[in-house]
Amino acid sequence: MVIKFTSTVVDPPALLYMGVDKYENEELIKYGWPEDVWFHVDKVSSAHVYLRLPEGMTIDTIPQALVNLSIPTFPFY
Repeated sequence: MVIKFTSTVVDPPALLYMGVDKYENEELIKYGWPEDVWFHVDKVSSAHVYLRLPEGMTIDTIPQALVNLSIPTFPFY
């Protein structure tokens, strides 16, 4: 199950999608948008996160608070 997370550290809020294994990562690739930004999660094997940029934001203007965001850890992972 791909996880959808809304971050409110920026305004407007940003959407993030996370896959925890190769199957979920394939789903992210399949349904991702060209302007989504891809991250690999530190210290979590195979975890990928896609940031859907809010309108007006570019890869060059992503706030550091959003880049360093801590994604909640769910007990079933």
